[in-house]
Amino acid sequence: MNDFKQKYNCLKIENKKIKKNFYKIIKFFRFFKKKEILKKRTKIKEIIMKFIPLFDNINKNYNIHILNFLKYMIKKNCIKVIEPKKHDDFNPYIHQAIIIVKGNKKRIIKVLKKGYIFNGLVLRPALVCI
Repeated sequence: MNDFKQKYNCLKIENKKIKKNFYKIIKFFRFFKKKEILKKRTKIKEIIMKFIPLFDNINKNYNIHILNFLKYMIKKNCIKVIEPKKHDDFNPYIHQAIIIVKGNKKRIIKVLKKGYIFNGLVLRPALVCI
């Protein structure tokens, strides 16, 4: 009977060690997965950021065919345009105040440039006057 208790206790300790290692591996895997997702999102952001100035220039020059194609590609690739309107509330997470007028109650007066969001990640905040 005593031998049985010793084996049981040894197996119990070994089981705890295995569980501990298992949880360490799961924790590491989750960390690694998050890190890889972040790397991928960062790379995609870098690529998209290179096209935003082109989009702005085409938008300024009103080349309708190219502009419509770019809008289609942006929509297709889950990129949302931040288009604040006059008198909207200023949101520091998606807007960047370029000009601040005293006495204004954090409302947008003028939109200087549109912003862009990709999968919840702000590529460029909308540039506004408040």
